[in-house]
Amino acid sequence: MASDFGPDAVADGVLAEKITLRQRPLGYLCRVNKETKHKIIRIVEAEPFWVAALWDTGEVRINDFSKKLNDWLLDGSAAYQIFASEDTFMSVEVSAEGNLLWPETFVQHKVDGEMVQTPLEMEAQVLFPDSDFVEKS
Repeated sequence: MASDFGPDAVADGVLAEKITLRQRPLGYLCRVNKETKHKIIRIVEAEPFWVAALWDTGEVRINDFSKKLNDWLLDGSAAYQIFASEDTFMSVEVSAEGNLLWPETFVQHKVDGEMVQTPLEMEAQVLFPDSDFVEKS
């Protein structure tokens, strides 16, 4: 069955003028608009390995994570865990902060010099400029 969303349904998106390249945890390099902070409102549709989401801009945008899979696997990034199985990837939720969250996939990182374990969360601020516009809601 054909989907209304997904990589094949993507239209050209428009990037904001004031952007910068920023290296994020998990080896996720992207353009970040310094002046605007976006949030994900809800997930519209998800399939292995992309997510179509409604953003606070009123736009439905898609993040195709399959484009990053090889990079994440090569550098041993913890992000590859969400690709361990389709079920793992499909457990994606929207966090209270408006980010994508995999609540049962944990990563370790340092906080104040101590190693802590938290669920894998990808910031909307990082995902937005790497997403593709699908439609205005």
